[in-house]
Amino acid sequence: MIDHQYVAWFRNLSLASTEQCHDWVACFLVAASDKNEALHWADELCRDFAIRNDQVFLRSYLDAGRWEVGSVPRVVAGTSVSDEAIGW
Repeated sequence: MIDHQYVAWFRNLSLASTEQCHDWVACFLVAASDKNEALHWADELCRDFAIRNDQVFLRSYLDAGRWEVGSVPRVVAGTSVSDEAIGW
């Protein structure tokens, strides 16, 4: 498995559009066999989080940069993970 750098943007519906955290970003590593699997699994986690927390999942992408393991949370594709483990 390869670590892929995943970035997702959310909108917090409980905050006014003028508030600083109305739109916010989450970043984590996804261990997966390829980019498609990483993006698909991370998007599933984000959609689930958004539904449960009055958020809108706006967009996502895999970042081409190099993130150091340990600097951001890491999930394994196909494995459920708690909100606390991701840190949102």
